[in-house]
Amino acid sequence: MIDTDKYEGHTEGHWTWMGEEVFVDEGPTIARITSDNRADANLIADAPLLVAEVERMRKWIRNQRVSLLLQVDDLDREVKRLRGLLQEVADDYTDADGITYEIYCEFGGE
Repeated sequence: MIDTDKYEGHTEGHWTWMGEEVFVDEGPTIARITSDNRADANLIADAPLLVAEVERMRKWIRNQRVSLLLQVDDLDREVKRLRGLLQEVADDYTDADGITYEIYCEFGGE
């Protein structure tokens, strides 16, 4: 897992590169590229965007986890409610046809 805390305090702004330098628009030089590999320069220039995306996705995952836990609680309560209804029906009828008919009526039948 990426520890984004170690990036706190990095130079803010839009990083870009030109020639051999990665710099912040109208700001200081961040790095000098000594390789001809344009992908390396692009990766360095996009570093702040990549960190921001990691942090955004972590927040989204945390929110989804909370939402799913709430949904599980709701579903658990509904299952208990339905089991109670089925038990009431089972108590009223002892034969399979009676239980089937009662369930049919309870959930929108006649």
